[in-house]
Amino acid sequence: MNARLCLFSGALSLLLAPPAEAQSTGALPDEAPASTEPSADTPATSASPTEASPVATQATVEEPPAIVATPVAAAPPVVSMPEEPPPRNVRRHDGFYFRFGLGAGYAIDRVSHDDYDGGVTLKGAAVATELLFGGTIGRVVILGGIFNHVVPSLQGTFDYLGAPGKVDAGASLLTLYGAGIDVYPVPSSGAHFGVAVGAMVLALNQWNTSDAGDSASIDSGSFGGTPSASAPITAPDLSVSDRSAGIGAMIGGGYEWWIGDQWSLGVIGRVTAGRVEYSDHDGSRLQVIVIPAILGGVTYH
Repeated sequence: MNARLCLFSGALSLLLAPPAEAQSTGALPDEAPASTEPSADTPATSASPTEASPVATQATVEEPPAIVATPVAAAPPVVSMPEEPPPRNVRRHDGFYFRFGLGAGYAIDRVSHDDYDGGVTLKGAAVATELLFGGTIGRVVILGGIFNHVVPSLQGTFDYLGAPGKVDAGASLLTLYGAGIDVYPVPSSGAHFGVAVGAMVLALNQWNTSDAGDSASIDSGSFGGTPSASAPITAPDLSVSDRSAGIGAMIGGGYEWWIGDQWSLGVIGRVTAGRVEYSDHDGSRLQVIVIPAILGGVTYH
């Protein structure tokens, strides 16, 4: 009887004892165990190392391979090369010099003659040319060449013993063979000015004079006759061909625009003047010539 009673009390104590999970978590027998599933409000907790799978445990335990930084050589610095300057003699006035010019001018030729009162002034349009060669020293061109003027017709009037007359010198050639300088203040620019001196050569095709008139009042007493007499007057005959030389000079300047490395086009204004004195069969003659002109020119320099 006692044995049965002990067995019954042992079984009852087993039935009334709390479960093992409740003892491990510390929950009371009358409390429900906490849910292991994460709720929307409570963040999920990671599983304990004892409950994780072997694969997950191995992944968390293994350390990632170490990343070894490989040194990279620094890139060489970029060096900008300076632009090569243009050659010194490109678009710069230096070295050999050549110029040709062509334009128009106006010739004024003042003639003093023993037989003409007050002299004779001849005028006419002219075709002006120039052909020059030279070399450069610094900013100065030493040059030589020809300054030429072709005058199709030199005409004028004169006063002979108080009576007017006309002179037609026909086609004339006025040439200055000169040497001089041409200065470029800024060698890379086109402004320039120069002077030249030399020999002036005058070539007249012919010198024709017309009569001063049928008559003129002259002081005939100077010829041994009656004073204040009226007499026919004929101007001296000067129908001759002349070629004579004297001295001359030129001064001028202009501007040129580059059209190539060495070539340029420009405009030139100049004044050429000369003095020619000579004698012919009718007496001595002095001519002072002034020719202003404007030319267009091409220059290699």
